[in-house]
Amino acid sequence: MYQKLKTISSKLIKQFGSPCVVVTENQGQYNPLTGSVSDGERMEQKAYCLFDNLAYDFSRGQQNSSVTVEQGDVLIYLTAQAEPTLNSQIMVNGEQWTVVNYQPIKPANTAVIYQCQARKSA
Repeated sequence: MYQKLKTISSKLIKQFGSPCVVVTENQGQYNPLTGSVSDGERMEQKAYCLFDNLAYDFSRGQQNSSVTVEQGDVLIYLTAQAEPTLNSQIMVNGEQWTVVNYQPIKPANTAVIYQCQARKSA
């Protein structure tokens, strides 16, 4: 049942949203024996996203205590084929957005979509 819900939500976001790329950069690992840091990796995932520009949609329950809503923040709903992390970059329609908070919508531990609070990057 939840796989079907995932398929339907992806289909709707694809139909009414925009194609996007989610870029996540993992930092390298520190090696205490050599004192060096290995190179990080950059991962690009293609997905579809849907924007909600209404900043007042953020409820207090969705916020981390260290994250606040700033003017211009948006909710971005991502298809489950791309998994964002904090500080991931979402590139859509020639704009770049930074993920400042996110949560998977996952009934029965199956990620259906991701809800991201994003801030426009310079």
